[in-house]
Amino acid sequence: MAQARDFFINSSDELDGLSLNPCDVVIWRDGTYSDERIVFNATGQSGSPIVLRAETPGGVVFTG
Repeated sequence: MAQARDFFINSSDELDGLSLNPCDVVIWRDGTYSDERIVFNATGQSGSPIVLRAETPGGVVFTG
């Protein structure tokens, strides 16, 4: 089984380029982002989700 990894990103292009596995965590770096189109497609497993979260709670703001 592959090791779970943390991916730090700051754009939808970076998100699109990821190859994710169960238990991986995608962490969007804190900041304000304008006009990002986010499509998050990932396949986790029961008990081994793939998570997309902000670097800190409330630290990511999307506008536009």
